[in-house]
Amino acid sequence: MKTIDSKTSNERLKHIRLKQGLTQVKLATLSGITQPNVASYESGSRTMGLNAAKKLALALQIDYKDLI
Repeated sequence: MKTIDSKTSNERLKHIRLKQGLTQVKLATLSGITQPNVASYESGSRTMGLNAAKKLALALQIDYKDLI
């Protein structure tokens, strides 16, 4: 039986980024999204749209559905 991940998208983003050993600055560079926006997505103060999720997922080499 598969466990359902109850983390929110901002928690998942931060967890995956840290697991891959990336800083917010490096993820921002790889994704083309500014570091302040990456920080806002991770803190939950800004909602991640589909376009941003796709860019971040591409940079993290994961499926964007893992972030939403």
